[in-house]
Amino acid sequence: MESIKNLTSRQKLLADVAEMYFLKGKTQAEIAKAVGMTRSNVSRMLTEAKNEGIVNIRINRPIIENSSLANELINRFRLMNARIIIADQPSRLLEQLGKAAADELSSQLKPGWVIGTSWGTA
Repeated sequence: MESIKNLTSRQKLLADVAEMYFLKGKTQAEIAKAVGMTRSNVSRMLTEAKNEGIVNIRINRPIIENSSLANELINRFRLMNARIIIADQPSRLLEQLGKAAADELSSQLKPGWVIGTSWGTA
């Protein structure tokens, strides 16, 4: 019974440390001072919290791409550039494709160039 209690209190401490760091924006040094340990221990605890599933990190990319497939296309067909867009939801395909196209187009523009566009989904 004691080991279960120790495990629970350890997980609570890991969650507290992770919350201070990720949600409250405290530095590892500030957390170390608050909980009475070294900054190195706090760093190890953050890693442990991630490994234990207490902390989950999610990256929300505006455009999801498959760069390895794009590189295969570039090599196989001797293209200058290629982008493979992956729609996270079928209903957002046109939106994500439009964002990627706008990003690509703006990277090719030179000062003074003028571009005309029209309405539509093409």
